[in-house]
Amino acid sequence: VVDAFHDLCSHIYSHENHYSVVLIILIQTFPSLLNMCILFLLFFSFLISAPSVSHVQMWNNSRTHVVFHWERLSDHHIMEVEPPTGVIEMNECCDLELALTGGEPGSHSLRLDCRIEHHDEPVTLVVQAAFKGPRVCINIPSLDLGLLRLGDHAKSTVHITNTSHLAASWALQEVPDRRQELSREVSQISVEPCRGLLPPLGGCNVDVVFRPSVCQRFHTILELAVDRGCGCHLSVQANVQLPQVCLLSCELVFSELYVGVPARGTVRLFNQTLLPASFCWGELQGPQASLCSATFSPSAGTLGPSAEAEISVEFTANTDRELTEVIALCSVKDMKDPLVLVFFSKAQPLRVSYVLSDSAEPLSRDSPAVALDFGPLLVHGAVKKQLLMTNHTAIAAPFVVEAEYFTGRPPSPPAACGSHIGPRTTLLRRHRTLAHKAEDQTHKEFVNGLLSHGKGAAFFVQPASGTLGPFETLTLDITAFANMWGDYRDDLVCRVGGLDPVLIPMSMRVRGCPLFFQIMGPQTENQTRGPIVRFGTHISGGDTVSRPLRINNSSPYDIRLDWETFNQEKGDPKLLDMVVSYGEAFPLKDADGNEVLGGSTGSTESGERRWDWDNIPSTAGTSSSLRT
Repeated sequence: VVDAFHDLCSHIYSHENHYSVVLIILIQTFPSLLNMCILFLLFFSFLISAPSVSHVQMWNNSRTHVVFHWERLSDHHIMEVEPPTGVIEMNECCDLELALTGGEPGSHSLRLDCRIEHHDEPVTLVVQAAFKGPRVCINIPSLDLGLLRLGDHAKSTVHITNTSHLAASWALQEVPDRRQELSREVSQISVEPCRGLLPPLGGCNVDVVFRPSVCQRFHTILELAVDRGCGCHLSVQANVQLPQVCLLSCELVFSELYVGVPARGTVRLFNQTLLPASFCWGELQGPQASLCSATFSPSAGTLGPSAEAEISVEFTANTDRELTEVIALCSVKDMKDPLVLVFFSKAQPLRVSYVLSDSAEPLSRDSPAVALDFGPLLVHGAVKKQLLMTNHTAIAAPFVVEAEYFTGRPPSPPAACGSHIGPRTTLLRRHRTLAHKAEDQTHKEFVNGLLSHGKGAAFFVQPASGTLGPFETLTLDITAFANMWGDYRDDLVCRVGGLDPVLIPMSMRVRGCPLFFQIMGPQTENQTRGPIVRFGTHISGGDTVSRPLRINNSSPYDIRLDWETFNQEKGDPKLLDMVVSYGEAFPLKDADGNEVLGGSTGSTESGERRWDWDNIPSTAGTSSSLRT
């Protein structure tokens, strides 16, 4: 752009579907600077023969008036400016109208010159515009005339529509190159009417007639041509055949099949005739037909002219052997030979794997043996492990999982509990504290029920039984409970379907003490902690003070107790004699702490003897049932 033009702006707007541009042309004339300037104006899409008007302003920024003259373009397209000539005073503008009318469809670049007095070169306005002609379309993209008997003809009607606002002159005929390819002088297809004139947004019906001369699979293209516009193509096809029915595929292969699980496949029957064909499927035949079964749906029926029927086949293999000698025959009426369908399959048996949920090993066919180690556990504690049981087949199978010896079965709830659920639930909702206590009590009763067999430990599996679905990975929660210390070992027996039972080793080390003082209650964490027995302040030589203590044994076994008293400080000179009595006495111990067998004196009387707590003997005279 010439430096003399210091300002150029444009604005695009739309009005009544005609797009136009407001262009401001600034002209500044200097005596010694007279150069050519090219201006660009962008138009959008327009219909041919439809004029479009744009508004243009020319500004004179020179120090004298300017005389201009716009030329007129009329070659194929018409482009002119009104007024074409004029005078623009100094620092004044002139409003112009640019009229554009397209003559041919397509994208075009047009140039229009403006002569300025005292300028050697004109000012050129370049206009980029796209013009569209009339558009005619057919209501369907393709036309299938179906299967015909030789000597008959087919007729079909299509509708063509003018979707533009211009009148359209059209012609529908077979593509000439296609007729040459078929090497025929006379076309087998005709169109009535084959040409015409459609008004804007108008339409008409056209009949397409096909008269076959030979047996063939006919296909051709009809071209809809529009004068100075856009047309389309119509694909026409037909099938002229002799009577024949066939299987589109004579083999049915089941690549993924499982023993006893029906697998579905499909085959297609195709009728190549003009007459209806009746078919019927028979029983399986072949040396291996007794090892499998198959059902067809539909097992019999009638195929219409040039019809294709999809037959659903449900195949079941009762063995894991490879089946290659099984066939099914389909009889078709009026056909000499039946259709033969061959089956190929190899069924897979049930396969289940086990892996720990926290194991990094992926589930594989040859996964290593797993073992459940519950680690160290405190008495009355619980440890949960998760075992993943995966079915790698589509065979659904029932399963039962339980411990071989330390089996934990939940107690059956009383039948009468259901009538008190409503009031109890309302009460628990009102009192949150009671709700938590009730939950703890329920859990305690549940655990006691699991350990009621008196074995000291129990392994509870959830779910313990059910059905393992096809390709399902089921998570088994195995929870270990114990109310007695010791090292426990057992096997988790997994029975799935008809497979051999799988034994998964389980181990658990239980530590702690099942005894607790009544005054303190069970201690979950520090189970060896005892109560502090306070005797208060007394005068030396006064009456004896006694404090009864009650110890509870929560285990299913008898536990032997041995009481001893110790000074907290070595050589403590305090005059205090502590005597503890509990049940029948233990045997005496020698200086090394070993029990002296047969040295119990008066042990048979200790259970019936009542002690006088006001006259307790000294330490030296303590019997075997009283330890200091």
